[in-house]
Amino acid sequence: MNSAPAEALRLAPFMRLSDDEAAVLAFHRSLLDDVLISAVDGLYANIRKDASALGRFSDEPQLVRARDAQISHWRMMLQGVFDNAYEERAKRIGAAHARIKLDHRIYMGGYSHVLDELIRQVFRASAQGAIDAVTAEKLSTALVKCASFDMGVVLTAYLEELRAESTAKSRLLTDLSHDLRTPLNAVIGYAELLLEDLPKDFTLTADVTAILSAAQRLLHLLDSLLALAKIETDVDELSHETFDPVPFARASLNSVSNDAQGKRIELNFEPDHDVGVLTTDPDKLRQCLDAIAANAARFLHEGALTVRVRRRLALAGDWVDFVFHSRGEDAERVIKLFSDPVREDYVKPERADTVLSLAVVRGLVRRLGGVLQAEVSVEGASTIVMSLPSAPRSAPSN
Repeated sequence: MNSAPAEALRLAPFMRLSDDEAAVLAFHRSLLDDVLISAVDGLYANIRKDASALGRFSDEPQLVRARDAQISHWRMMLQGVFDNAYEERAKRIGAAHARIKLDHRIYMGGYSHVLDELIRQVFRASAQGAIDAVTAEKLSTALVKCASFDMGVVLTAYLEELRAESTAKSRLLTDLSHDLRTPLNAVIGYAELLLEDLPKDFTLTADVTAILSAAQRLLHLLDSLLALAKIETDVDELSHETFDPVPFARASLNSVSNDAQGKRIELNFEPDHDVGVLTTDPDKLRQCLDAIAANAARFLHEGALTVRVRRRLALAGDWVDFVFHSRGEDAERVIKLFSDPVREDYVKPERADTVLSLAVVRGLVRRLGGVLQAEVSVEGASTIVMSLPSAPRSAPSN
């Protein structure tokens, strides 16, 4: 295979485009060129019929430039050379798609359209005797491999551009949250001073109490936003300690005992006997467990909340599972927030802190190298499983 940049070489073993296949592709690119132009034109004819796809382009000249750039990029690929110039071009395409918010499914569908036309041309040429069957097989294989490789490079750049945009938004959110905390702390401080001096039966005491409660709730929401922003920008450092995870799960279950008693929720703790130790960030683990337990207890009524801790051997190594099983009225409500947190019937002002806390949990579990799953097992019962590797995964060597 032709020399490629270091980053692209990481994907090369999976593509396995041989020098022979690359040579066949380059030698027969003129056979594919006429079909390439008509295939791309057909793709853009479909784009013009789709309001969602067409709306991503500001005007006709931009659409024409995109069409010409796509033909040019395909011609570069058909040369069978995946060097630094190719990679830079592919990255620019991915970044441009992200900036105009082009649905990746439209991109992949368009790719399939063009690739299908090119392979059809190969088989037509073989049927007409222009190329032999062996050449047709090599050419078809090379087309699929280079297209798959290119799609991987472009989509990687697409995701990196979106991640950079998300990081910038998170930094702005962090700055705004810090600016808002100062006046909120002042409101809380003055309200607390007023409550200390005002008689309990004074007519304004209830109003000041309401002000204090609202300010404290806003401060809690800001703290959650800050936590989420730190996760998204990777500025929140992780510590690694080795400890028994069972007491952490028990403490999280105990933290909701008052709420559970008032709502007639039975609490059960069922850890395995051989869980062993876990190496992770204890503060982040406690934050995740407390948030899951609190939200489960918040939405459950007259039922049972059971927490299990178990060790599990999987293909990727040892894992520790924290299982929260809810049974009773409204047991599925937290699951719906996990699976679809922006539904109108669940995201209401009084539930904003729930959505935020679950978003923080998702981010923290991801930072810890874990997996979060939620499902409604049967009617009136739901299960949330937080799985963490028993030890941090070592970074891959270059």
